[in-house]
Amino acid sequence: MATSDRWADWVLHTRHGGDPARRDEALAVLGGLRDRVLDAAAPTAGETVLDVGCGDGLLGFAALDRVAPDGVVVFSDVSEPLLEHCRAAAAELGVGERCRFAHTGLPDLAGIPDASADVVVLRSVLLYVRDKPACLRTLHRVLRPGGRLSLFEPINRFGSPEPPDRLWTFDVAGPPEVRDLAERVAAAARAQRSADDPILDYDERDLLAAAEAAGFTELVLEYEARVGRTDRFGLARVPIEEMLGIAPNPTSPTYGEMLDRALAPPERDRLVAHLAAQPPERRLARLAVAYLSGRRPG
Repeated sequence: MATSDRWADWVLHTRHGGDPARRDEALAVLGGLRDRVLDAAAPTAGETVLDVGCGDGLLGFAALDRVAPDGVVVFSDVSEPLLEHCRAAAAELGVGERCRFAHTGLPDLAGIPDASADVVVLRSVLLYVRDKPACLRTLHRVLRPGGRLSLFEPINRFGSPEPPDRLWTFDVAGPPEVRDLAERVAAAARAQRSADDPILDYDERDLLAAAEAAGFTELVLEYEARVGRTDRFGLARVPIEEMLGIAPNPTSPTYGEMLDRALAPPERDRLVAHLAAQPPERRLARLAVAYLSGRRPG
């Protein structure tokens, strides 16, 4: 196994804080998302599917079942450790002969030939790339005429920044000391990200416009926004003690590290105690996601 990197660390460990039960719970949620992305792409027997930013293979291995018995899935990722993880999983499942692996990433997908895939799928990949229009042009390039694209992206701009009385879904409108500590944590987190951070510099309309400009047709955008006590895509039921070992994405520190960077140990302990005592019904999540599908004319 190659030395781990931030992408592999997050996908395999800090996304769920190293907790197997939390991992299984997250995979149950992601299973519905995976099926929705694949249903929109509708891969069929004998086709070639390109899984861009394959991660641990959530989309790619499910796509293998849909293109069986002769179809192929190309697993591509910027992380060699994640590609090795997928290679090992393919060998264990006995499907290695129908898998290809490409160490490459957006916006260029260097090494992926033009018009080489019938279907392209991706999940939570574009948000980490600054030039999203270039990404959509590349996805159009690698599809054969008539090929289909299906993707999922979180729309982080919707929930960021949180309202001033919220920190990570928790209510921090209580004692002045709590409000001050929470604001210092939030301010430190904001300072770590530039104004044009790629995870915040777009919304669902930008994705749709970029796909249309790239040449995709038959575009369908499905947008979901939720405000309330929901954790379908978030952390609204995860206790603060468990959140401390979780990172919200591969480019962020864990929640515990965010506290350590902003607060002295006694302050950290006071804020954590306040959040730990909060009943779940007082937490409020603001979450939005987009599903986008389309076709390369042909």
